[in-house]
Amino acid sequence: MIFIPRFPILAALFSSFALPIFLAILSHTPLKISGLGKRFIFASLLSIGLWSGLSLISISQSLQSVGTSQLVADLLAGILILATASLCVFTFWTLIAWGFTLSMLMRLTDIQQPLTFEEWVAAYTGGQTLNTFTLDRLSVLFRFGWAKQKNDRVFIVRDRGIPIVRLTRWLRFMFGLE
Repeated sequence: MIFIPRFPILAALFSSFALPIFLAILSHTPLKISGLGKRFIFASLLSIGLWSGLSLISISQSLQSVGTSQLVADLLAGILILATASLCVFTFWTLIAWGFTLSMLMRLTDIQQPLTFEEWVAAYTGGQTLNTFTLDRLSVLFRFGWAKQKNDRVFIVRDRGIPIVRLTRWLRFMFGLE
């Protein structure tokens, strides 16, 4: 028996493989999108648009050959394939785009000699201190509105930060990380 997926599923697989290609294209001029997050979102939208367009082309033929219920199942399968691919590519993207651990490892490679901890931090932060790096990481919490700074104090935003902490603790518990 030869298994050939129906067109919405094939289109989802094709669009999923296109996502990292779209990311690469949007990473260089003339189509370069500067913001890394915006670049991923735009590449994802291109991938979804590609799948939607390809699926729309095949809908009338699919309705005639397999019927409505099978077409709906195929479209849902396509959505799940695209969502899975997006999560996988996003995980990879965040590691190479913002990954703290890999970036520090790259700095060690760039320097090509043993460093003290302080020298390593300075190399990673562009001559800044660990305090500067910590403040940079805190800015992410501030941007999402999960924490705020007032004078020299940092505090959690109760209606936004605490639900995130609870969710994180629950997920860590569920996955045996705490």
